[in-house]
Amino acid sequence: MTTNAERELLVRLKSGDTDAYNILYDRYSLFFYQRIRSLVKIDTIAQDILQDVFIKIWDRRAQIQEDKSFKSYLYRIAQNEVYDHYRRVSLDHRAQEEITVHMGFSFQDDTILHKEVQEHIDLAIQQLPPKQRLIFELCKIEGKTYKEASEILQISESTVNAQIVSATKKVKLYLSNSGIWSLLLLSILK
Repeated sequence: MTTNAERELLVRLKSGDTDAYNILYDRYSLFFYQRIRSLVKIDTIAQDILQDVFIKIWDRRAQIQEDKSFKSYLYRIAQNEVYDHYRRVSLDHRAQEEITVHMGFSFQDDTILHKEVQEHIDLAIQQLPPKQRLIFELCKIEGKTYKEASEILQISESTVNAQIVSATKKVKLYLSNSGIWSLLLLSILK
């Protein structure tokens, strides 16, 4: 892609053009997925981090400087997301140890907590529009890749990504509004 063509896409993206977003996603997602995957070693985590990178691109599109390297901007965001992932893992482990020491709480035996968290997650997923729910279930529950989901549903990979981004935001908002975040944190500390 020439500098002028990329600059034009970035201008379009800044104005909220989803087609420009999808083109940029298609152009850069595989490269950045591979980079992230090499750092975190787990496919689903790499997909989630990549998704978070592109959520940030969309959310911060007004701040993009079209005269600067978009790939470098993506790289910086991806690098920060990977650092944040490892920071959360480290904090989660320390929090689990603190709770275990101070409260005598056993994470391994807490099936009631898992059941309650799972019920809230299931309710959150049921609130999604049908097509978005199907895409979310294929990728996040059944473990299909975005490519596999796009082939099954005969839609583009960028559409799958956009739907996953939107669904994830809705599920997180639902869980946040339901007050389940603290239980969810305890659940994932295992």
